[in-house]
Amino acid sequence: MVVDATFSIACVLPNGQLDAALLALGLLMHLQNQEGILTLSAANTYTGTTTASAGVLKVTGRSNSSTGTGAVSVNAGGTLSGSGRIGGAVTVANSSSAIFYPNTAATLTLGGNLTVSGTNSVVKLDLSATSGGANDKIVLENKTLTITGSPQITINSAGTLDTTTDYVLIDAGDR
Repeated sequence: MVVDATFSIACVLPNGQLDAALLALGLLMHLQNQEGILTLSAANTYTGTTTASAGVLKVTGRSNSSTGTGAVSVNAGGTLSGSGRIGGAVTVANSSSAIFYPNTAATLTLGGNLTVSGTNSVVKLDLSATSGGANDKIVLENKTLTITGSPQITINSAGTLDTTTDYVLIDAGDR
C-alpha cells in the first residue's frame, strides 16, 4: 500500500485484503492494480469518496458499511462486487470497462442511490434456475435507482429459468 501527498491509497497487492477500518483516516481510495482484488470486510467510519478505477473492489462487510458513508464511483477499468453493505451512493461511469457485478449469489445492499448512466456502463447479475436459489440481488434501502442512456445489463443464468415466478434483481424498497 502506498500513500501519496494527496492522501490517496493505492493498493498494489494482487488479491490483497484490507480491513475497512484502516480507511477511517478519510483517505480517497483508488485501486491501481488491474489484476488485484481489494476486499473490504469490516465496518468503517470513512466519510470520503471511494473510487474503483482498476481491479475489483469487493465489499463483504454486512454490519454498518465496509465503505463508510461516502459515495462509491466505479470508473473505467474498475469493478464493484460483493455481498456486503455500501453506505453511500454508487455511480457506475459511462464506460464499457466500468462494471457493477455483485458476483456472489447473495445480496449487495446500498444505503444510497444507484446511478447507472450512458450506453457503455455495465451491470451484471447471476441467476440460478430457481427464484429462491443463489441469485445476485441489489437492495436499495428506500433509495432511487437511476438508469440513463442504454447501459449494458447482462443476466447470466445457471440453467433454464422458471417462467412461472418472479426474480427480484433490484429491490428499491418501499418508497
